[in-house]
Amino acid sequence: MTSKKQRQSAHEITALLETSYTRTRQRVRNLETFIKRVFTLVIEIMQQFYDEPRNFSLKNNDGGMEWYKIQNKTQFADQTMKPKQEFVEKPDSENDEEYQDLKQQWEDYSELMAKVGDEESVLFKFRIDVETNSMLPMDKQSMANLGLQLGQQGRIDTLSLLEQLHCRTRKK
Repeated sequence: MTSKKQRQSAHEITALLETSYTRTRQRVRNLETFIKRVFTLVIEIMQQFYDEPRNFSLKNNDGGMEWYKIQNKTQFADQTMKPKQEFVEKPDSENDEEYQDLKQQWEDYSELMAKVGDEESVLFKFRIDVETNSMLPMDKQSMANLGLQLGQQGRIDTLSLLEQLHCRTRKK
């Protein structure tokens, strides 16, 4: 058992720690804006100048590297985006989920290639999103308030709200 004085001191230290996070919040927002701006420029440069096939790598969840090729030519977009399986119309296949997925892929592919048209280079509009405060530990009260606001708007279910508020639910 801890004494009242020890619990009070621990609570005060926790409160001081949480308030220190708010001091760095604007700096973190500036960093996130900078990251978004830099990667937007990188992608714009890639779209403009990658007219020969180039390799690039991405780190996967396991920490390993995955290598891909990229190029801004119509032929490359056609080859990359074309669904792997040919689409064949089938009557009475409204309930076939695999068929519906394949049909949607072919519709998306056809729409994409129609927009590309006869252009030699393919440049797409894109949007990069940086999750705000993703690098900043937020204080417990801010997270609780955010959870309550999302709950009031109906954006999260009751169980997620309770998890956000760190309420323990009993399993029956």
